[in-house]
Amino acid sequence: MQKVLPSEKQTKKFAESLVKEIKQSSLKESASVIALEGDLGSGKTKLTQFLAEALGIKQRITSPTFLIMREYEIPQGSFKHFFHIDAYRIEEKDLLELGFKEITTNPENLIAIEWADRVKDIIPQNTWWLTLSHGKEKEERIISIKND
Repeated sequence: MQKVLPSEKQTKKFAESLVKEIKQSSLKESASVIALEGDLGSGKTKLTQFLAEALGIKQRITSPTFLIMREYEIPQGSFKHFFHIDAYRIEEKDLLELGFKEITTNPENLIAIEWADRVKDIIPQNTWWLTLSHGKEKEERIISIKND
């Protein structure tokens, strides 16, 4: 499926609806994972910020480029922890050393991974794959969605 989002406002609405859909279809035996792909500046971090906001997280969300991974507490709902991972500068073994496999086994975790294509061999099945690209207008984004 593909969505054309003409503005940041529409991208925010998309994030809200995605969070609702993930909550309804979340796995009871493992974490829910959102894998984000796209060129630099395509909106991966902005979408992640909107996802966090839709989860009720009040903290400022920034890309964890040098920290690799940040964890946020989710104030209410079925998910308790939101993990924001930036895989741009790492390899799969690095992510595994940070406890990635353990994080993915907890059904109370929702995980968003920027540059997920760089660590795709360790991404679990049933992941929401979102590929972001620039549209014709400045704020327009095109998002391709696969849930395998």
